[in-house]
Amino acid sequence: MILPSDPVDTKTLRAQGVEPSINRFALFWIWNIIRPFSWRIGLIFWVPVAWALGLSLTSCAIQMIVVSISEKQDSLFIPMLFLFGIRFTLILNYRLYDYFVSIGMMPVLRKTIGTTVTSEILKKQYPYFQMNPSGALGSKINDLMRNVPNLIEALSQEFFGNTLAIIIAIVTLTYVHPIFGILMASWAMCVMGISWFSSRKLLKSSHQLFEKGAIFTGKVIDILSNILSVRLFYNAHREDAVLSHTMDDVVNQEKQMEQQYFNMRSVTSIISVLIFIANGYFLCRGYRYGDIDAGGVVLVLSVNRSVMDFLWRFDQVFSSMSEYYGSITQSLQAIYHGKSIGDDQHLPDLCVKKGEITFSDVGFAYPGCPAVFTKLSLQIHSGEKVGIVGRSGSGKSTFAHLLLRLYQTQSGSISIDGQDIQATNLGSVYDQMTLVPQETHLFERSFKDNILYANPSAEESDLQRVLRESCCQQFIQQFPNGMNTLIGENGIRLSGGQKQRLSIARAMLRHTKILILDESTSHLDSVTESKLQDHLWQFFGDKTVLVIAHRLATLRRMDRIIVLDGGQIAEQGSHQELLEKQGLYSMMWRTQEQTEDRGQE
Repeated sequence: MILPSDPVDTKTLRAQGVEPSINRFALFWIWNIIRPFSWRIGLIFWVPVAWALGLSLTSCAIQMIVVSISEKQDSLFIPMLFLFGIRFTLILNYRLYDYFVSIGMMPVLRKTIGTTVTSEILKKQYPYFQMNPSGALGSKINDLMRNVPNLIEALSQEFFGNTLAIIIAIVTLTYVHPIFGILMASWAMCVMGISWFSSRKLLKSSHQLFEKGAIFTGKVIDILSNILSVRLFYNAHREDAVLSHTMDDVVNQEKQMEQQYFNMRSVTSIISVLIFIANGYFLCRGYRYGDIDAGGVVLVLSVNRSVMDFLWRFDQVFSSMSEYYGSITQSLQAIYHGKSIGDDQHLPDLCVKKGEITFSDVGFAYPGCPAVFTKLSLQIHSGEKVGIVGRSGSGKSTFAHLLLRLYQTQSGSISIDGQDIQATNLGSVYDQMTLVPQETHLFERSFKDNILYANPSAEESDLQRVLRESCCQQFIQQFPNGMNTLIGENGIRLSGGQKQRLSIARAMLRHTKILILDESTSHLDSVTESKLQDHLWQFFGDKTVLVIAHRLATLRRMDRIIVLDGGQIAEQGSHQELLEKQGLYSMMWRTQEQTEDRGQE
């Protein structure tokens, strides 16, 4: 779905922030979502028109019946037929609404909303997901799927229908006597005016309530996703206290919003009682002096009773609409704010033929943290196999993330085959490199689905080959359903080493010129790693390979090893050359050898 580019689009929203563009953006976004359902939207607004007309016509039909009885007419057939005709027409309209809107439109609309916003989220660049937890984003998608249809129905059935019914009621009562029309108009304007002006405060309170509710939901998700730590450290009571404190903020905000409702309803209640008393006074007076007959009394009372029912609810209509709209704008703000991969589609594709990588005076720092790199310069030749080592926090993983443009450099440049990766579109950068990350990310799907995710069109023979070469085949066969076994959320049924082997198998199905392995064998035992290394070296071929590892033995066969320290290159050379230098690498090597010796003892 294409959002309108004028006067508000996603880039304008990101540039201007939340207010005032978010409200305009939300209206255009909703319009684009519902536009394909144009004739059904017409039906949505026709039903309240029929209801509003039927409300006053029903009162008129009852008046005709009362008049016929009071005048002792021989037959009530005509007014009864009129009344039944009105009811039949209304029932027919309601059933058409159920079939074409409730069944034919709303489920499809929710699907359209869900797929549209999910597609937008999947386009986001990596830092976006660091700031927006997956649980919170899922909650916002559900809010949109629920509240956009709710807002449409509240706007059409409640606001539009009730407003139209009041206008028709004023005309009907004016026909009986102008004073009743004036009283109804005054009543309606007071209630609607107070509700309208109060809705701004309610909208602000609604925003704050949803924000606090989202914080509470995020904390619940955080606790549940770390349930093992909660159990092992026996800190359930502490988490209860955290949730209770967070929920207090939600409760206090909800109380504040309900207090605003109470104040508004108290004022409208007083006005409603005064108007009702005035209607009673003029009815008694009119009947006493013969200005109003029995039918007129019945008509005024019937219309007033019907109008009173939905005027009492008018503040709830504004409140509900404010809550729905508040939730929608909050969700859209979170989903459409931030850079997307598609924002640089106008840039040329990255074309990698050699795989030569150059870092030129690169500077980078995470938000609010000290600099990781300052003027880092490095050249990696085509087809070179390079190991990257260093103490924790030296910038090893950050090096890989910058190369993949998961984060943007603050200074300097990174180029591949002479092309500045910042000047190419991000999708092509991902398409030209393969990363086996330190933390293995697996879907709650089968073994086969997870491995084929890298190349869904891979042949069965290729799949079986990578299973053998990644040492996955043996442990997968132990599961009852083999390759079709569901592995649970993020592979919860697997060990750390099994997850890493699956991640390597997935990478082996992807043929790119540049390959990055970030601690990809850290959970493997030495025997399995040794078997895997032989297959990996065959897979490396003429690729440019970067291997990040704590276990230095993994890097002995590398063409060159880069030693990072404090965000700078402390040493570089082959394994043997670095040992001979007796520097940082040599010290790390000796320390690991001593640790392994003690472990064997």
